[in-house]
Formats: sequence, structure tokens, C-alpha cells
Amino acid sequence: LQLVESQRLASIGQFASGIVHEIRNPLATISLALEHLGRLSDLPENSRTRVALATDEITRLERLLADILLYAKPLVLDRSDTDLPALISDVVRSHLDDRSRIGLVMQPCPSLSIDRDRITQVLLNLLRNALEAAPPDGQVTVHCQPKDGAWVSVSVNNGGTPIGERERERLFQPFFTTKPQGTGLGLPIARRLVEAHGGKIGLSSDQATGTTVTVSLPVQRPGTKNAAG
Repeated sequence: LQLVESQRLASIGQFASGIVHEIRNPLATISLALEHLGRLSDLPENSRTRVALATDEITRLERLLADILLYAKPLVLDRSDTDLPALISDVVRSHLDDRSRIGLVMQPCPSLSIDRDRITQVLLNLLRNALEAAPPDGQVTVHCQPKDGAWVSVSVNNGGTPIGERERERLFQPFFTTKPQGTGLGLPIARRLVEAHGGKIGLSSDQATGTTVTVSLPVQRPGTKNAAG
């Protein structure tokens, strides 16, 4: 069953790559045309506004195409021994402007064999989602700790408005989003990257604590090849 699923995903990835390539070519042409229009000194103000809106939409489409490729293409993991609490601290310090709103609770954890870049993608997605969902002056709390001797668990809590049960059931479905500018692929991609490492991801939400996303990664490397379907 895993082999059949891997072959199916490979076919979808190949198809997606071709479609994305065919869409990106005309998008590049449109982008160049808009760039030219935006540089015209005699362009009316209302036309300049429309050019800016169209340029923003092209940027959104390019982000969507990149996400589709990441979600659909087969994954190849470049694993290395990693101290996950140290990686989390580095991601917060190096990649987030509003890091003062993030509280870290890090416990010593066993080293993990993971793809640092892929797990960084997961962490950034979860942290940015949490910061957007937290109250304006609220804190996002990140707990990292060993679990049952076989896992390392990372929980990201936003303390914000809880998510309804119906929405919770769909958040990991591709293209479902509650954000006006979202692609609906952030959490599905995060789940795919986590599961490629043999890990698990889940979400809970209630009135008392807000929303928490928990990622669990295995201490021992799964007995599979580095390629993940």
C-alpha cells in the first residue's frame, strides 16, 4: 500500500510540476508587462493602483505555485543529527521580527536525525500562524520536551480565539483556509514534512487555552530510505 501511494504521489508531483511550469511562463510575461506599465511617468493614478493590485495577485499566485510543488512533489530528506531545542531558538532569533512575543520553554532533548531545512519550514509555518492568531499583545508559547523516551514533542500555543470543531476537521485539508490571502497549503505541507520524518502533528483548541499545534518527532530514525513519498 505504501508503494502504491508513493507511486501515486510521484505521478501527481510530475503532473503538478508540468502544470506549474506552464503557468509560470505566462505569469512571468504578465509580470514584465506590469513592471513596464508601473514605470510610465504619465500613467493615471487609478491605473497605477490597478497595476499594483495586479502585481500583488501575481506574487500571491507565485507563492501558491511554489506551495503546490512543495506539497505534491516527492520529498528527499537530507538528515543530520540535530538538537531540536537549539534549532527552535535559532529559528525564532533569526527569522522572526516579533520574536519578543514568543516565549520558549525548552527542556533537554535527545538528538534527532532530521532534515533541518524541512523542519525549519514547519516551525516557521506554525510560529507565523500562531503570531497571526494570537491577541495583539498576546504571547505565543513554545514547549519542547522529550516524550515517553521515544519522541520529542514541540507544542505551539497562541492563546487566541478557539477554532470551531468544523474548521478544525478541515485545517489539514489542501486549499482550505480561513485567511483572506492564505493558500490553504501551509498546514498540509507541514503535516507532509512531519510525516516524512516518521512523526505526527495534531491540533487542539478550546476557550481556556486557545489553539495548540503539537509536532512529535521520533528519537530513532525510522528504518526507511531518505527519500519520502
